[in-house]
Amino acid sequence: MTTYIPWVALIISVISLIVSIYKIYRDKSELVTWSEIVYHQSLKDGKSYPVMYLYAVNKGLRPITLTDIGFEVSNYENVLTRIKPMEDIALDISDIDFESKIPQQLSQDIGVRLEDGDIYEIRIQYDEYYKFLSAYHNFEVAKKMFFKDVLGTHYYVKNSNKHINILDNYK
Repeated sequence: MTTYIPWVALIISVISLIVSIYKIYRDKSELVTWSEIVYHQSLKDGKSYPVMYLYAVNKGLRPITLTDIGFEVSNYENVLTRIKPMEDIALDISDIDFESKIPQQLSQDIGVRLEDGDIYEIRIQYDEYYKFLSAYHNFEVAKKMFFKDVLGTHYYVKNSNKHINILDNYK
């Protein structure tokens, strides 16, 4: 019986190590993004028009803060738009003590914080097509949409290229 005790202890510690590694791997933020086209009927003329829905869902256990939404114009050029615009902070110039007057912005103030299971949604209507055009790149049309987090990671939106084309071809 005493010869089996070290083997049982070894098996229990290996199982404990595997469970700990799995918990560490699982304990992170994981953003899942996708887009859909939904046709809405107009109350004015009764026609249906497309609306592109962009979704971002945090599937992980840790919170994630999204700061920008953007689109890819070419392989090396992106256009970014802040999800939540920064507030203007006016400084009183009469007090020259700038060291204590420098405005501080936390990432939670300039972005959207998604906890475990939170969903963020953006709707782009057919007549808001200017959101897909880049003024800096000869008004080229977007190729893919993505969300950007605080750490600079890009999360590309699944099916966004097909849905951008649907909005582009809508007449």
